[in-house]
Amino acid sequence: MAQSKIEDKAIVQITFTCKKQEAYAFAQFLQRAQYDDFGKRSFDDDDATRVLNAAEAIQIALHDAGFKPR
Repeated sequence: MAQSKIEDKAIVQITFTCKKQEAYAFAQFLQRAQYDDFGKRSFDDDDATRVLNAAEAIQIALHDAGFKPR
C-alpha cells in the first residue's frame, strides 16, 4: 500500500455521528493509547507521530464535547 503524500500544513475539519456510549468509549481508548499502540500499525516513526497527533486532536474535541474520562 502506497503512503499518501498530503501536505502537513493542510487543515481538515471532520464531523462524525455516533452514540454517546461510543464517543465515551473512544475517549477512554484514546486516553489509554500510547505511542507504541500507534507505532505497531504505522509505516514508520513519522507516520506514528502523525497518527498520535491526530488522535490527540480527536481526544481534545471529545473532551470539548463533554467526554472527559478519568
